[in-house]
Amino acid sequence: MRTTALTVLAADVVADAGPWQRATGQTLRSLDATLARLPSTRQERTFARMELAFPLLVVLFAVFWILSGVTGIAQWPAAVAVVAPVLGDGLSKLAVIGGALLDIAIGIALLVRPVFRRACLAAIALSLIYLVSGTVLTPHLWADPLGPFVKVLAVIGLAIALAAHAEDR
Repeated sequence: MRTTALTVLAADVVADAGPWQRATGQTLRSLDATLARLPSTRQERTFARMELAFPLLVVLFAVFWILSGVTGIAQWPAAVAVVAPVLGDGLSKLAVIGGALLDIAIGIALLVRPVFRRACLAAIALSLIYLVSGTVLTPHLWADPLGPFVKVLAVIGLAIALAAHAEDR
């Protein structure tokens, strides 16, 4: 139903239904009865639940990226120590600080509706860069008990889902 129809229904229908009922042989139903005869499909219920969850998912995803960047900057000496044996001190600092700043930029962009989908794609691209470079430079982190690389796969999945849903909004 369109909003105009809902507005009219909310004000109640005051016309005499008698002539219409005599002409058609049908009786009129209330809005509740009409809606009860048109149950929502599984797809519609799933979409409705996603619509409710979407804003929370966007905010949580943005906070994840922003905090990831802030943590990278706050803990940069520890992060540099992980890759310095392979990249050297200077390049490691550049990679850690640059990655942290990119994380923050993606997090902020996720909160800007016109660029949201592109921010999701940037999150996917940067996550893939992190996985590939991390696999080459620090393959032992795949076996880390906290699973830093494994969690990136979930981040990619969430970014794909959010980007796909954003197309419909």
